[in-house]
Amino acid sequence: MHSSYSVVVLSLLVPVLGCAWGLKGTVSDPGGFVVPGAVVAVTCGGRSWSAKTGSQGRFVFPRWGPGENCGISVNYRGFAPFHRDLDRETESVSIRLNLAPLNQSITVASSSDAFTVPAFGTVSLSDVELQRVSNDTEDLLRYAKLMAGASASPDAIYVDGLPAAELPPAETIARITVNGDPFSAEYADGDLTHIDITTKGGDRKLRYGFGGFSFSAGGRNTLDPNFRSQSGSGNGYVSGPVPYFPLTFSLHGNWGSNLSQLPIVAVLPDAPDFSADRGLRGISVKNRTGLPPRQAPRSSPLRTSAQRFREAQWEIQQADYFLKGTVLKRMMKCGQKQCACHHDPAKRHGPYFEWTYKAKGKTVNVKLSPQAAPLYRAATKQHRKLKAILARMERLSRTALAHLAKQTDHAD
Repeated sequence: MHSSYSVVVLSLLVPVLGCAWGLKGTVSDPGGFVVPGAVVAVTCGGRSWSAKTGSQGRFVFPRWGPGENCGISVNYRGFAPFHRDLDRETESVSIRLNLAPLNQSITVASSSDAFTVPAFGTVSLSDVELQRVSNDTEDLLRYAKLMAGASASPDAIYVDGLPAAELPPAETIARITVNGDPFSAEYADGDLTHIDITTKGGDRKLRYGFGGFSFSAGGRNTLDPNFRSQSGSGNGYVSGPVPYFPLTFSLHGNWGSNLSQLPIVAVLPDAPDFSADRGLRGISVKNRTGLPPRQAPRSSPLRTSAQRFREAQWEIQQADYFLKGTVLKRMMKCGQKQCACHHDPAKRHGPYFEWTYKAKGKTVNVKLSPQAAPLYRAATKQHRKLKAILARMERLSRTALAHLAKQTDHAD
């Protein structure tokens, strides 16, 4: 009884183990990357099993019964369907999908008023047709050459029948013709593309205009209320054709007026005291005859030098604050190399102002604020002016002393 029971159990396990067959694999794209969510189906005989790939692109069929005509197929959006046959020994399969072909259809239709290209590589475009293309003359020429099929050869450009080095504005072009008559001797430019530009006729009308007028009544002068000032300005133009001639004329005019009443303070020097000018106060100078020396005439060099010397003294009395040196205005680079100031001089930082002067043989630099810079610049100009006045006074003194010395010698 015991042995019979064992035989029955073994006979039941053998069919079960004989039909147990596992199948696993991965699904990837053409680049070798896994494809999750793909539908994998296995068919065998009249039966089928299906599963989806996981996040790692893997699939597993743990139990299924193999039979005749077994195969595996994979479908996923964007990829071409995959199918291959399976045999009984296959336990693992690696599937690589191909991209699905993409088919697109493009329909190109032209409107009824499309440009037509004449035969023999010739094209002629009117201003109405050219306005649809561009408002740039060079673009219009390139378009006309493309329409004539002559874009590769050099150009021979004529404007109103004459060779032209400069192109007219697009708004003045009436027609562009490319190779208008290739078989004519007039257009025989060898391997060049003949481009004829016809411009529009000038608008023969008389035109005039006024740019504007301005008038200012001014105001009273602060030194004297009776003095006034006024100013005015304006401009205009006239242009038009010359009758019976293919010429035009253009006249432009500008006018301006400025009337100012200013008070003038005149400083007249006193009559020169020659004894004071030569530094000989209290000394009586006589000649050999015992008579006093003759006075210098009004137009003598001594009188002229003395008058100019007094004028220079008056200029010094009008002097304002002054100091030596120079006020510099600098545009600086910053310490950041990526800043635009290192590449473009127009973008440097500033302006920064410095007052520079010499002291004990060394250069001294003093930083100034933008508000203080004009004050120091005016002071340095005043210093240079004073130096020029003193130099002029020294020259006048040399001249005057030389004439005084001659008078003293003659008096002795």
